[in-house]
Amino acid sequence: MVSSIILAVNLYPAHQSVARKLGKRQGLASVILVVFGIALIVAPTWLLMNSFADSVQRFVGAVQENTLHIPAPPESVKNLPLVGNKIHAGWSKAQTDLPGVVKTMQPKIGDLARQALSMVASVGGAMLLFMASFVVATSRTHEMGYGGFRN
Repeated sequence: MVSSIILAVNLYPAHQSVARKLGKRQGLASVILVVFGIALIVAPTWLLMNSFADSVQRFVGAVQENTLHIPAPPESVKNLPLVGNKIHAGWSKAQTDLPGVVKTMQPKIGDLARQALSMVASVGGAMLLFMASFVVATSRTHEMGYGGFRN
């Protein structure tokens, strides 16, 4: 509700401007703003998620087919304090035997996949909540005076 109120107050001038251009048709102005807002939010998010899913799918396919090329680690990695030798050893092992490294790390990879899926679901839920707030705010904007108070 709070985000709906904030959006309603901020969208009021745009809503009134659109309504004036449509012959003071408040309902139609609300519909236009909702459609525009959802398109502005959903389209880029969908493209981003689709691109991310394609990248993950290509990465997993390359790992499964053992076609992923991992370059040799630079010697400077060994000089990193505390973790340099471990990182260099792990990187070298991944370069020479990626399927073996993936097999030994499968439980961790599964946890990471679950966390990534949870993050995607969280983003989707947040998007749905924002869109609902946007719809409520835009559909109620014509009932509000400037500043969010009823006339």
